[in-house]
Amino acid sequence: MTSSVIIDSIGTAKPIASKILSDAFEIPQELITKLIYGAPSVLLHKVDEKIANKATKTLSQRYVFKMLLFPCLQIPQLTTLAFI
Repeated sequence: MTSSVIIDSIGTAKPIASKILSDAFEIPQELITKLIYGAPSVLLHKVDEKIANKATKTLSQRYVFKMLLFPCLQIPQLTTLAFI
């Protein structure tokens, strides 16, 4: 089964988190910053459920983002979308 990882809120994450995520996903930091500050937004779409769970747990605990996990067929209507 595949899932989508949603950034629901920046929570108490620090600005350096966008640089770390940019390096990890090898995408422009400007896009990550837009996703973070435009939350709710889709960070990962149609990824393996195991990877989605790990990403959600890591981002919630380590970077203190408020994250949501959805099966791909149940993705909510969001204003900011950037599928990685």
